Amino acid sequence: MKLYKNFLKLKNKQIKFNGFTLIEVLVSVALFTIIITLAMGALFSAQTVNARLQANQSILDGMNLSFEIMTRDIRYGTIFNCGTVVPVSKAEVDSFFVLKRKSCPFDISGSSLGAGTVIIFKPVDAVDPDDRIGYYATSSKIYKWSYVANVVDDPKPVTSDEVNINVLHFFLTGANTTQQAVDNGNVENSASTTDTLQPVVNVMVIGKTIIKKEGAEKVNFQLQTTVAPRGIDN
Repeated sequence: MKLYKNFLKLKNKQIKFNGFTLIEVLVSVALFTIIITLAMGALFSAQTVNARLQANQSILDGMNLSFEIMTRDIRYGTIFNCGTVVPVSKAEVDSFFVLKRKSCPFDISGSSLGAGTVIIFKPVDAVDPDDRIGYYATSSKIYKWSYVANVVDDPKPVTSDEVNINVLHFFLTGANTTQQAVDNGNVENSASTTDTLQPVVNVMVIGKTIIKKEGAEKVNFQLQTTVAPRGIDN
């Protein structure tokens, strides 16, 4: 009986429940959906930009490695010749050896000697006195040329398809020598162009990356360094 009376008292009392109405719930869900959509869009955009940056950075790292390989060979080379022609046959190599040493100094006036586009020199691991390697750019790539054991090898690319090389310039001073030696019947250099300077090579490369991903932007780059060969070349 007492339990029944307590039930009647509770029934007669106005019980208030705290909570959200259906409209409030719908508005909250809509706002939450909008915020999540915007956040996911920003996240995906950031991931896309990061992927493009990583792709460009990977290409530039590879370009830096190729550039370092080329400058390392120059650093340990001797008997430098800077010009604009790449010998493609043994006859052209023999003609090239008539003047083994040749400078192409930077001329600010532009009235005489200009930049060389080809540099050829004796490598540190040469077996034969006439062994040579060289670097030049063509078809948007940098190639390594070699003449070993009296044979002109096929040029090997040292840059990837993901870079486009627009300019490869060499500025070389001090290539000549005071030693008027005769090597295999060919004079090392003419007496009128001798000097006592140690060779110094300035290398400049200008190009851009090639990203095959849709919407990716190409990045222009310019590399420049000065190389002083470690061996005494005079």
